Amino acid sequence: MGFVTLPRCGGVLVKLHDFDLSKSKSLASPQNTPHWTGTLPFMAVGLLQAPESGHQIGFDVEALIWTLLWIVKLYDGDGKTAETPLDEHPLKTWFANPKLDELADNKIMYLSRPKGFTNKFYEPLEEEMRNLAWMWYWKLQDQIKKGQEQIRKGRDHDDSSQSEGLYGKEALTALKKWMGDTEWNKVTNPCQCQTHCAEK
Repeated sequence: MGFVTLPRCGGVLVKLHDFDLSKSKSLASPQNTPHWTGTLPFMAVGLLQAPESGHQIGFDVEALIWTLLWIVKLYDGDGKTAETPLDEHPLKTWFANPKLDELADNKIMYLSRPKGFTNKFYEPLEEEMRNLAWMWYWKLQDQIKKGQEQIRKGRDHDDSSQSEGLYGKEALTALKKWMGDTEWNKVTNPCQCQTHCAEK
C-alpha cells in the first residue's frame, strides 16, 4: 500500500499494490500452483483454512478489513509506526510463521477481543473498529456453525466451496452495511480542488 500527498491541493491518494490473487490469462501455470503466494497476515480466515479454495470476492473484502485493523493499531497520522513493545504487540503472532490453521485461529481470537483495536492516535475510532471486528467475528462464527451442522447431519462439508456463504455476496453486503451505519462511505475531508477524495 502506498500513500501520495498531492502538494497543490493537499489531497491524499492511496494505492493498494497486491497481486497475490492475480494471474495472467496468457501465461499457463502448473496445476499444483496455489492461486495465492504471500501476505499471510492479511489473508481471509477462510482462505487460510482452505488454501485450495477458488477465489471469492469475500476474500478481498476480508483482506481489506484486516488491512484497516492493522493500520489503526500500528500507525499514527504521519504514516509512522506507533511505538508498541514487541512483547506487548497484539499482532505479533501474525508474523510468527505459524501453520495456516493456527494463524486463522489467532486472527479469529483477535476479532473477539473486548477492546484494544486502535492505538492512541486512532483511539477516537475504537468503537467503530470494535464494531467492525465483532461484526466479522460473528459472520465467521455463523459460517463455522453451518459447517458443523452439515457434518452433524452426515453431509459432506467442503471447506473449499464457500461461494454461497460468507465469502460470496454476503461479505460485500455486510461491509457495505457497516460503512453506511458508521458513515465511512462519506468523505469527511475533501481536498481543495474537489477532485481527489471529493464527494460527487
